[in-house]
Amino acid sequence: MTLVRPAPLRSTRTTPPKLREWDWILVLSATSLAILGSALIFITMTFVSMAFAGALLGSVREGEPQFDDNTVAFGRAVMLEISHVYALRMAGVFMISLGTIWLRTGLMPRWMAGLTYALAGVLLFVVNLSLWVGMLFPAWVLVVSVGIMVRTRGQGPAGAASGEKGPAEPDG
Repeated sequence: MTLVRPAPLRSTRTTPPKLREWDWILVLSATSLAILGSALIFITMTFVSMAFAGALLGSVREGEPQFDDNTVAFGRAVMLEISHVYALRMAGVFMISLGTIWLRTGLMPRWMAGLTYALAGVLLFVVNLSLWVGMLFPAWVLVVSVGIMVRTRGQGPAGAASGEKGPAEPDG
């Protein structure tokens, strides 16, 4: 018996096919769930890490530690592992999900989505090398925030361009 490889499908289209409205809803819903889930895990891990730090600091009463040195070293290691490794990896997943939405919808420039993917890759794979890698996520948030402010400068509040009246504006 011989297996025959099918010929590749050739399309005459030069642009990708447009997704129907229902397809967009499914794509954005799945990506939104990834964003929400990774953001919630990031925040949860940050809280757990800070709970460990608070327990270690709270164990010192009147200058005398309540735990021995091994317990304090273990608690510190757990706190750093949670906050600097796993929480930052969830931040990387969050960034990848957001970059995917930006590429599919065109909400942000392609270079910003590419930068997001590159920084997310660093957070996912290089986070163990230095504690300074943890500063990439806040720096990325700053770049994205400035990018959004630059893109929306001069547009005014939502609805102002269309002539809609706000809730506080009287008729007349």
